[in-house]
Amino acid sequence: MTRRRSAVLALLVACFIAFSIPTTARAGISVYFDPAAFASQVMPGDCAQDFTTLPEGPLGNNVSFCGSPGSQFAYSAATVDPTSGLYGDEGLSTEAFNDVLMLTFSGLLLPNAVGGNFFSDSSGPLTVGVSVDNGLDFTLVTFTDTTGIPFVGFVDFGQAFTNLEVFSNNTGYPTIRNLDVGAAVVPEPGTLALLGSALVGLGWLSRKRRFGVRQS
Repeated sequence: MTRRRSAVLALLVACFIAFSIPTTARAGISVYFDPAAFASQVMPGDCAQDFTTLPEGPLGNNVSFCGSPGSQFAYSAATVDPTSGLYGDEGLSTEAFNDVLMLTFSGLLLPNAVGGNFFSDSSGPLTVGVSVDNGLDFTLVTFTDTTGIPFVGFVDFGQAFTNLEVFSNNTGYPTIRNLDVGAAVVPEPGTLALLGSALVGLGWLSRKRRFGVRQS
C-alpha cells in the first residue's frame, strides 16, 4: 500500500506542477455574439470608439484613431480601393460599393480582444463578413444583416491581433460602429496555484482517512 500512496502523491504533485507552469498550447480565437459576454473578457484600459461623432461625408483614406484617453491601443483605418477611401455616416464606412474596410492595429500594445457592431450600410438583407488575423490564425465570421446592427467579438488569449477586415458579399457599404479594442482577461497564476494546492490537500485528506480506517 505504501507504493500505491506514493504513486497517488506523485500524480497530485504532477497535477500541481502542470497547473502552475504556463502552457504554450493555444486555444485559438474565440467568437462572441453577445456584447456583455465579450465585455466580461476585456480588461480595463481598452480603446472604445463609436464613430458617431465623425463628420458626415468623405474622410479620405488611412485615418488614425487613438480611442479613449489614456488607452495604449490605437489603429488606422483604410480601404482596399485607395481612390475611394472612408466615409462617415453615423459610423465608419467605405465610400464605394463592395470595398473592404481594413483596420491595422498599432500603439504601445496590440489587442487580443476586438469587438463591435458590423453591418452593411444599404437597404435589404446583405451578407457581411468580418475577419481577424493574428499572424498565426485567421478567423472569418459571415452573417446576414437583416435587422438591427449585429455584434461580433473576437478574443485570443495567447496571441495579439494585427488587423481586422469588414466586407460585404453583396452591393453595400461595410460599416463599423461601437468598436472596442483591448486586452483579454487571463487566468492569474495565483488562481492556478490555489487549484494545485487544493488537489494536494484532497490527496492528503484521502490518505489520512484510509489510514484511520485500517487502524480501527
